[in-house]
Amino acid sequence: MLKEKIFALKFSAEQEVYNFYANDLETSVNGATEDILGILQGVGVGIIAIFVVIIGYKVITGGREGLREAKSSVMGLIIGAVLLFGAKAVSEWLKTTASF
Repeated sequence: MLKEKIFALKFSAEQEVYNFYANDLETSVNGATEDILGILQGVGVGIIAIFVVIIGYKVITGGREGLREAKSSVMGLIIGAVLLFGAKAVSEWLKTTASF
């Protein structure tokens, strides 16, 4: 009887330690993911702004050829922006659905 109670207490304590470290790891991974995505999105927004200026310059100074180039560049810019900001949405979805 006493042996079973000691075993149950030991198992409970081990489980608590495991839960503590698992929760700490999950918090660390989530925090690191948010930090990395924040940095990448900040850099990405700057790059998008630069490309908008370049595309605008092509439209203004390039005539028909510049307009044709700008149209294809705008599609690439839109796809890149969707991927950049979609990564944050995917990250949030994974955080809510997956757990350690």
